[in-house]
Amino acid sequence: YIASPALARFTRHFGDIKFGRRSNTATTTSPPMPPMPPMPPIDESEEVDESPTDGAAEDTYAAALFGTQGEEDGDGDDDDPMASYVYTPPRPRIPFTRDELLTGLRTKQFQKIVVLTGAGISVAAGIPDFRSPGTGLYSRLAELGLPFAEAVFHLQFFRSNPFPFYEVAKWFLTLEGQPTKAHRWIRHLHQQQQLLRNFTQNIDGLELVAGLPEDALIQAHGHMRTAHCIDCHRPYSMASFLEHVQAGQLYRCAPCSAPTSTSSPDESSTPSSTYQGLIKPDIVFFGESLPPSFNANAELMAEADLVIVMGTSLKVFPFAMLVDTMFCPATTPLVLINRENPGILRDRFLFLEGDIETNVQALCDDLGVTL
Repeated sequence: YIASPALARFTRHFGDIKFGRRSNTATTTSPPMPPMPPMPPIDESEEVDESPTDGAAEDTYAAALFGTQGEEDGDGDDDDPMASYVYTPPRPRIPFTRDELLTGLRTKQFQKIVVLTGAGISVAAGIPDFRSPGTGLYSRLAELGLPFAEAVFHLQFFRSNPFPFYEVAKWFLTLEGQPTKAHRWIRHLHQQQQLLRNFTQNIDGLELVAGLPEDALIQAHGHMRTAHCIDCHRPYSMASFLEHVQAGQLYRCAPCSAPTSTSSPDESSTPSSTYQGLIKPDIVFFGESLPPSFNANAELMAEADLVIVMGTSLKVFPFAMLVDTMFCPATTPLVLINRENPGILRDRFLFLEGDIETNVQALCDDLGVTL
């Protein structure tokens, strides 16, 4: 598991970084430094000559310091390590323009488009994203007393205290929305036989509601169509899970849990650390592996002739690594449609800043596409 694409690139080029291990034994300690010689006494009666000098003393000191003693002024440049240094400005980035994007889409030059999407494309459907200040899901969790906002989706925290997730599930997992223009544009690319794959972090399934077939979609962070026991992985109905959520009861796997398969959050004021047989939706929590379909399809990034990124802050790994050059070659055009750039800096890069729905509609207008 690599937490940073920059670190991945560094180790790929320079190899693993190894550090010498410090021994704790006394035999390896360095010998003590010899004592400093005593300073000679200062004769305060001695007069100090403060008259201006011609710089000879400074020249002598500089010569001793830099090894230029005995050289005439202007000589010795060949020995100066900085003398031969020539500043090379950074190479200008190879651009990718909006006109190139429109031309490539219109003429079907782009036949293998990969689209990466996040929660931002569902905001227009009434489903909040996670990280937007004030409106995102994480900013609404202060009253739950979590150690940190993301804890509500951490597997270890869920095992010890599932009740905060149940509170969030009461409203967040039951939100219903209709596909947005971004969803319908992805479906349009598929209908034009230009879409290679849509990788999404979203769990709402609006891509499927819009008409995108399941085999064209990689739900990297899971979905809400089914549920399972976190211990034996027995499948369970999502409808049954939501019934327990609305009733305020824990939904537990009978073979894995105590004889009483349900209990109310009010029955325990102190969360237990030994909950067994908890059932949760098939969404990927922090601490869980991504579905096999993600790893099996990640190599498609190298085949893409265009990558479009919409509505994601690219802060969750390993999904965020898909835009790195170790997966997506630097020669592949990459288009970001987002309110802000999360830090993408590369050749052949186009940033369409602002509202996603507005940008998608503008592109469709220019292409003569009706969504």
